[in-house]
Amino acid sequence: GILQSFASMNEIKSIFPGIDQVIIYLVAVVILLLMPRGLMGRSGVMDE
Repeated sequence: GILQSFASMNEIKSIFPGIDQVIIYLVAVVILLLMPRGLMGRSGVMDE
């Protein structure tokens, strides 16, 4: 979406070549690090 469009700009690609191919994975990793339960934040099966 928006991040992929931003990452495919020539100015960004000159600084970080190949960033347009991995930006979606970087976003997913950041979300999982900050919110390990996911975007909705529901309690899991293992929770008490």
